[in-house]
Amino acid sequence: MALVTMRFYAGILIAVCIALSYIFAASKFPWLQRIAYSFAIVIIAGFVLQQMGYGFMGTDYILSQNFETIGEQHQNAAYGEGAFAEDVQFDSFFDALKYLPIGVFYFLFAPFPWQSIGAIRILAVPEMIFLYFLYSYFIAGFKQLWRTQRGACLFLLLFILTFGLIYSLGSANIGGIYRVRLQVIMVALLFISEGMQKSWALNKIFGRFTKKNYLMS
Repeated sequence: MALVTMRFYAGILIAVCIALSYIFAASKFPWLQRIAYSFAIVIIAGFVLQQMGYGFMGTDYILSQNFETIGEQHQNAAYGEGAFAEDVQFDSFFDALKYLPIGVFYFLFAPFPWQSIGAIRILAVPEMIFLYFLYSYFIAGFKQLWRTQRGACLFLLLFILTFGLIYSLGSANIGGIYRVRLQVIMVALLFISEGMQKSWALNKIFGRFTKKNYLMS
């Protein structure tokens, strides 16, 4: 069971993503069969998490969590020079919803070039500029994969959204963002690479480059 080797919250989220993507994307099967298979996935994942001590489908853990505990995690992470949004408090769902756009913005784009002070942070500038460049191919890659592999595409999108939104709320330190963002970016690269392969501009540039090298050889 691969879910056993993951952190419990990751196992919960991935099980839900698998079940939802199967329900909506397995168009070759009747709806009743899709629902039955998805129900089986949830049951298996639920018992695995129960054996790990988190209750069926992690209910013991989920019921112990609320927006105040997420806010506490956010504040605990807000330390050091890389801290941001230190005064944010999640006393209700609307507080979390209000902060979410800011959290997503930091999660995707931080550290910003003007925050680069010191040798290590300056080294992050070209990396982030390259990451901004890669983001531009995400939608094109998503459209391509949606046409050819809808089930896998939906699962990957759900994975990116669920983990990305949760990390956006809980992160309050640039160093922490670096660590957790990589988990999401590695999956997003599947879309980005597909978009880059279909890029007319990149194909033209690298086509000329390879043609020139071929003529020189």
